[in-house]
Amino acid sequence: LHNLLVSVDHTKKFDGFSVETLFNYSTGGDGDNDYIQPVVDGKHTEYHVDRNFGYNSYDMGLETNFDLLKNSSLLIGLEHSIDSEDIRRDRFISNSIDSSAINDDLGVVNFVNSALYSQILLQEADDFSLSGNFRYDRNNIYDENVNYRFAAVWSITDKLYCKLVSGSSYRAPTPEQIYGRAVRPGGVGSSFTRSSDIDLKPQTALTHELLLGYDSSNFQVILNGFYLETTNRIEYVSNLGALLPKNLADSKSIGSELTLRFANSDIKKHVKFIGDLYVAGQYTTIEPDQKYLTDREVDILQVNEMYPQLIVGGKLNVDFTKLPMTLLVIGNWISKRNDSQINQTYNRPFVGDKLHTMPASLLFDVVISSKPFVLISEKKSTVRLIVRDVMDNNRAQPGFGGYNIPSLGRTVTVSYGQEF
Repeated sequence: LHNLLVSVDHTKKFDGFSVETLFNYSTGGDGDNDYIQPVVDGKHTEYHVDRNFGYNSYDMGLETNFDLLKNSSLLIGLEHSIDSEDIRRDRFISNSIDSSAINDDLGVVNFVNSALYSQILLQEADDFSLSGNFRYDRNNIYDENVNYRFAAVWSITDKLYCKLVSGSSYRAPTPEQIYGRAVRPGGVGSSFTRSSDIDLKPQTALTHELLLGYDSSNFQVILNGFYLETTNRIEYVSNLGALLPKNLADSKSIGSELTLRFANSDIKKHVKFIGDLYVAGQYTTIEPDQKYLTDREVDILQVNEMYPQLIVGGKLNVDFTKLPMTLLVIGNWISKRNDSQINQTYNRPFVGDKLHTMPASLLFDVVISSKPFVLISEKKSTVRLIVRDVMDNNRAQPGFGGYNIPSLGRTVTVSYGQEF
């Protein structure tokens, strides 16, 4: 794959308000050596696939932030995006003879979205604040969508506080879910045909969260609980020799997370550090629409593949005061989890068969960053070294086709940042 992102933003401050403009452009597509070898029942197919796809995306925005009263503010923004998707076209090439076939060219499809949004922050009282968000989206494919977010924070004492959050959201289907085509028998495709309308709807969600916190100078405790209700979940069912996405279920999730945060401002004037330890758990129930489903399909769609039930993790951020560098170590342990719903269709021929699961895993990442330094025209520069999956555990993700998605294993990235 090849991808390019260009982002430009500018902020102008005036008396009592500020205006920010932004523009993003991204483009990408298949690489020169793109090669997909499908696998069926553990064996390579007699052909491989050369994919041809690409995209160009433009995102423009304007935000105005007004100062209100003494400590409050009002933000109003406009956003317009155009995502031009050159829908994937596959050439099927024989592995043994000079022969190939190519599927239909669906051309370029434009996804156009315009949005109006606002946010108000009311912080006039010393021990109480309110915020409210509103967003209106109009999409050329999914029509209109309105979402909100409300939050209230109450400082019960100088160290104890409470936060309440409620909000809605939506996630539109991806171009691949709408127009994708399977590259092997039983693979993942879509239900799109030239003679029918797009029948996939966006997923919508409603979230409520309650948080209690204790904050002292060097120690914090945060306990939060949440309730999540999702409608029109996009699920996959077998149809016409492929797995097709459809809006087939709703779900309800309840969970909690406990975080301990500790800090030391100085250890013998050489080291400063901040650390987090957290434990998170959740339970999800899924309610498929049984009107058009068999008992077997209902059994599969009730599998919670989205989240593991338990995660334990932490991070440690170290600032070496005598050295021009900082160190960040992140680790997390994920409990045994269910394999994907798609993979539950393999070697589980009967309702109630034992579910396929993925083992628990432990993962560590390390980030070493330089402190800002001057290299060009008195502007700040930074260098960063990122090592992901230091122990090379190759934690897989729930996949499809009887296989899980392997990780990249240990990866090393070096980045350079320059302020202009």
